[in-house]
Amino acid sequence: MNFSRIIFSIIFMASSLMMNAQWTPSTTSLTTPISRTGDLTLGSTTATNSSSVRKLTVNGGTLTYNGTTAITASTGANRYTAQGTSSASLATNFAWSAHGGMRGVVGSVVADQIATNYSNKNALAEAGVFSTTLNDPIPSGRQNSGPYYLTGSRSVLNGTMTNYPGTGIVAAVAGQDNINGAGTWAGYFEGRGHFSGNVGIGTTSPQNALDVCGTVRSNEVKVESGWCDYVFYDDYQLPTLKEEAQHIESKGYLAGFESEAEMNGEINLGDVTKRQQEKIEQMMLHIIKMNERLENLEMENTQLKEAIKK
Repeated sequence: MNFSRIIFSIIFMASSLMMNAQWTPSTTSLTTPISRTGDLTLGSTTATNSSSVRKLTVNGGTLTYNGTTAITASTGANRYTAQGTSSASLATNFAWSAHGGMRGVVGSVVADQIATNYSNKNALAEAGVFSTTLNDPIPSGRQNSGPYYLTGSRSVLNGTMTNYPGTGIVAAVAGQDNINGAGTWAGYFEGRGHFSGNVGIGTTSPQNALDVCGTVRSNEVKVESGWCDYVFYDDYQLPTLKEEAQHIESKGYLAGFESEAEMNGEINLGDVTKRQQEKIEQMMLHIIKMNERLENLEMENTQLKEAIKK
């Protein structure tokens, strides 16, 4: 054994003894496996407490593992917020043929009992939190130089899809409420929402901007449509009551409307409201004319009575 090999062996043995005591920050790249029975700290000269539940502490930097799961972390109960467990994994890939599962980030929280005996009552049990704080990041005059995506979280579904599964969903975002309680939600939003495509409630195949399969309850419905003031224009040709009666007798429904078969159980609220308003205004004009005739008849009747008395 030459002198250089002896020096290398001494240095290697000393390094092994140091790693068993604590980890010392270094820029040296290690290619040999490191095995420890205690805790390990990266990025700090202070070793973690062996009584801590943490086995690996990284102060700054990035931890990367090229395997089926890049990073997995789990914690026990946090006595200040909840009794339960939490776990998370990053970049998880498990057998597609066996389970059909590929996940980027997975979070799981089991909250058995929210603590109530502490001064801080705002306890949280959240499997994943993504937050973005904006401090007016777009300079003046640059508003249209985007597109900008300033979001708390963004989910994008890319690729192609021609063969769809018989059951299940294909979606960029999916929420599922298995509790289905009076105060639970599959999705909860505070603030405005924007949808560029069709929205279906109770249906998975909406054909309009909003399709609802069920009952809609509302305090008010606003429909933007034209109105019928043209009925009161001087050049408007008011249909006579005789013409209306003839149409009803021959067709079996009001003039200006379709038959029940033609409507096919559907009505366009704005269009029907407008045509109903037109009928109301037509009837009002007929009532006004009938009232004028009635007043004229009453006046003639009074004049005849006075003439008879003379």
